[in-house]
Amino acid sequence: MNVTLRIPDELGSSAKLVAIDEGKSLNSLITELIEEKVKEVDRNNYRDAAARTWKLINEGGMPGISKGFSREEIYNRGQR
Repeated sequence: MNVTLRIPDELGSSAKLVAIDEGKSLNSLITELIEEKVKEVDRNNYRDAAARTWKLINEGGMPGISKGFSREEIYNRGQR
């Protein structure tokens, strides 16, 4: 995908120097930074979703999912 970015001249110059120091093109540097940010957001979204799910489970807010069973519940399960 081709993208046009407008950044301040001073920032662009500094970014080019960072890329050169790392032996990369400015394009590669920017791509890596975007990839890192996207992965960070994905990890945070996963953590948030997992935390919300565990909260629901622990509060009994998810039908069919229990926080835990007692020994009696486990061994009496098929007996009605």
